[in-house]
Amino acid sequence: MTAVPGRPLQFLTLTQREEQHAYGAAGALLARFHTAAPRTVLPSFGADRATCIRQQLTARPPRAAHLE
Repeated sequence: MTAVPGRPLQFLTLTQREEQHAYGAAGALLARFHTAAPRTVLPSFGADRATCIRQQLTARPPRAAHLE
């Protein structure tokens, strides 16, 4: 997302006022996105998340082929 449609970010310089407006607009858009659908309770979310995190913490990183 860019603050000014049609202008690449690498060449974009905003004033403080423009930047604040862009952040406000993005926040409003995000708020609309989060309220667009009804809340859905996922009973297994906590357990699934814990399993995923545990796997990430205990998994060994792959060794580079040139080290084997």
